[in-house]
Amino acid sequence: MKEKETQIYKFGRGGSCIYVPMDIFKDSAFPFQINEKVRMRIDGRKVIIEKLKEEAKEVASASG
Repeated sequence: MKEKETQIYKFGRGGSCIYVPMDIFKDSAFPFQINEKVRMRIDGRKVIIEKLKEEAKEVASASG
């Protein structure tokens, strides 16, 4: 498991961004792609980021 410190950046009034360091992003175990939509939730003191389920992706692409 790779581990690295990172930062959360604020963008105007619209939200924020969690920076993913390049060596984490390029790791073969990193599960996400650029511009991929994901689900984020808070569980206690943890933030969990998951891939969207296939059926949710299909509904989103059919409606958009």
